[in-house]
Amino acid sequence: MKRFALWTTLLAILVSICAGWMPASAGGPPSRPYWVFLRDRGPLTVDAAAVARRLPPEVWARRARAGSGLPDPLDLPLWEPYVREVAQFGRLRHRSHWLNAVSLDVPPEALSRIAALPCVAEMRPVAVAREASLGPPFDILGRPLETSLSPWSGLPPAPGERDDHLRFDYGPAFDQLEEIGVTALHALGFYGSRVRFMMLDTGFRKDHHAFARARVLGEWDYVSEDGNVQNEPGDSSFQHHHGTGCWGAAGGYAPGSLIGPAFDAEFFLAKTEDILSETSAEEDNYVAALEWADTLGVSITSASLTYLRFDDGFTYTFEDKDGDTAVITRAVDIAASRGILCVNAIGNYGGDYGSLGTPSDADSIISVGAVDSLDLIAWFSACGPTYDGRTKPEVLARGVHTVWADANGPNSYGYANGTSLSTPLVSGAAALLMEAHPEWSAMDVRDALLATADRADSCDNQYGWGRIDAVAALNRSPLLYPMPFSLISPEDSAVVEVFQPTFMWHSTTDPDHGDSIAYTLWLEDSGDPEGRWEFPAGADTVLTLPFLLAGFQYYVWYVTAEDSEGNRRPSRETLRFIIDSALQTAPEQAAPAAVRLTCTPNPFAGAVGFRLPHASGSGASSDAVPRWSIYDALGRRVARGTTTATRAGYQGRWDGMTQRGDPAGPGVYYLEVRTGRRVLREPLVRIAP
Repeated sequence: MKRFALWTTLLAILVSICAGWMPASAGGPPSRPYWVFLRDRGPLTVDAAAVARRLPPEVWARRARAGSGLPDPLDLPLWEPYVREVAQFGRLRHRSHWLNAVSLDVPPEALSRIAALPCVAEMRPVAVAREASLGPPFDILGRPLETSLSPWSGLPPAPGERDDHLRFDYGPAFDQLEEIGVTALHALGFYGSRVRFMMLDTGFRKDHHAFARARVLGEWDYVSEDGNVQNEPGDSSFQHHHGTGCWGAAGGYAPGSLIGPAFDAEFFLAKTEDILSETSAEEDNYVAALEWADTLGVSITSASLTYLRFDDGFTYTFEDKDGDTAVITRAVDIAASRGILCVNAIGNYGGDYGSLGTPSDADSIISVGAVDSLDLIAWFSACGPTYDGRTKPEVLARGVHTVWADANGPNSYGYANGTSLSTPLVSGAAALLMEAHPEWSAMDVRDALLATADRADSCDNQYGWGRIDAVAALNRSPLLYPMPFSLISPEDSAVVEVFQPTFMWHSTTDPDHGDSIAYTLWLEDSGDPEGRWEFPAGADTVLTLPFLLAGFQYYVWYVTAEDSEGNRRPSRETLRFIIDSALQTAPEQAAPAAVRLTCTPNPFAGAVGFRLPHASGSGASSDAVPRWSIYDALGRRVARGTTTATRAGYQGRWDGMTQRGDPAGPGVYYLEVRTGRRVLREPLVRIAP
C-alpha cells in the first residue's frame, strides 16, 4: 500500500512538472498560435557560395532584376538551439527565416515563460480566422460571393494538345480576357511560358480538365503538412473549391469553356487555408508559402485571401493597416524586396472607407479590386486608403460574373463574384509581361500595369489606377528578347530508337533585330549531374547529335535562341527522352567522363581562379583547350577567355572585369567551361571590392 502511495505521489509530481510546459489538454484552456521572434541568428554566418549552389538559377535571376542579387542573412536557417529552447513549450508550426521567428501553438500558462527566455525578442498572436480569409460569403444584399453560379459541363479536353495546335476558343471567358488585353498578348505568342507562378489558396482539384496541360512543378499542403493539395479524407467537399476556381481563372486551358491568361506558366500550388468551421486558417501558412516561393525561383504569387476579422474576437483596426504592422504584410514586403511580385485580393468587405484587408496594405503589393463588364466598381469590392494615406486598390479586373473552374466535377465550370476572381486575371496578365520582358523586375511589371491602367490619371480609393491594359503595359518599353518558341521532337518522355537522335524545334524571331538568331541545343545526362553538353546549331532548327548516347537512362534537352546583342531566351519546354532499351548496346561513345570545376576564392572581390583536371573521353581533340565564359544571373555573357594547360589539367582566371572593361557589380554569376561539347557550370559570388 505504501509502495502504491509512493508511486502515486511521484506520478502527481511528474504531472505537475509537465503541466508547466505541455500544451493544454482538451479540458484546459485551448492553445493558441503565436509568433515568437528570436533575438538574433546565433553564431550563423552566410556561406554565400553554398547558398548560391543550393538555390536554383531562377532565384538569382529574379533577385538580380530586383537589385538584391547577393545571398544575405535572410537565407540563413534559424539558430537551432534557440528553436529547441522555444519549442519545448508548444507545438512547432512553422519556421520563418525571413522574420527570424517561429510560430507555435502555445497554452496560455506558457506565454510568460516563453517571453522570459533570453533568446526571445517579442511575441504576438498569429492572426487566426475561420473563412474570414475568403471574406464574407454574401454581400449586403444577400448575393453569394466566391461560389459558383449557374455551373455547366464543359467540353472534354482534346488529347495531345501541343503549342502549335493550340485552340484559342475562349468560350464564355473571352470577355474577361479581352477587357484587359490578354487575348492580344496570346495572339503575339505570350502564354506565361517559363514564368514560375505560385497559387496560395484553399486547395486545388488537380484532376480537373482545365489543368490537363498544366505544368505543376511542386505542391505543398500547409494545413495537413503533406505533398497533396487536392481533397483528402477528412476534408470538406468544398475545401478545394475556391482554389480550383482561382487557379482556373489564372491558368486553366479548356477551349470552349475557359482559358486563363497564363495557361503555360510553371505552377507551384500552396494549400494554406482550411475552410472547416472548427479548424483555423492562419497567416503563418501564407508566410511559410512565400518563403518557399523564394527558394523555388517563383516570380509571381497570386492569393485571393485577406485577413481582417477573426473568430477569436480580434480585428485588424484601420490603424493596423499601415503597411508595417501585420506580420503577413511585412512578409509580403520582404518577398517584394527579393523580386517576387505579390498579387492579392483587396477583399469583399464593401466600399467603406479603408475597408481593405491585409496584406493588401503592403506598399509593394498589387492589391486587386473588382469591376463588372461595364468597368463599374463591384458593390462588394473593398476600398482604401491605408492608414498612412496610400491609395488602394492598385488595379482592377473583372470580378462580377467571372468564369472559373468549378471543383464539383472534373469538367465543370461556372460563374462567380468576388475580388478572388479579378486577382488571378491580373496575376496571369502580369506573368505574360514577365515572359515578354525577361529584363523587367517585379516592380517594373507593377509600375507598367499601374501607369497604363484606364484611370491612371485620376486614381482614387475606389477604382485605384483602374482596369489594367496588358497591351499598353507590354508596349511601355520595346521588346528586347527573341520571341517564345517550342520544341518539336523528341517529344516529352519519348522512347528514341537510335543512339544519335535528331532534334527539331520551331524557329523564333527577334523583335528588335530582325532574324539574326543563333540556336544552341543543350543536353543533360541524368547519370551525370555535374555538367551538360552544348551543340551550336547556328540558324538551323534541326540538329543530329554528333556522337552516340548510352541507353537505359534519361536525357533532358532544351534549346536557347540568342540574338546579336546576347539576349538569350530558352525554349518554352524542357523535355526528356530515353534511348530504347531494346536496342543493342551502343559502341563506346565519345561522351566525357565526369570532372568537376574548382573555383577559389568563392566568394571573391577582385579575381577568381578556377581549374579542372584532365578527363578521358572529353569529345575534344588532344590539343583542344577548354574555353570559359562568365554569365550574369540573367543569362547575359559578361566575359570570356581560354584556359591554360598544366600537368594536372587546365586553369583559368577571371579578373572581375566585363568585356567592356568595366568592373562587374556584386552578385551571383555563372562560370561555364566548355571542354569539347561538354559544359561545366559553377556559380560564383562576387562581393563588393
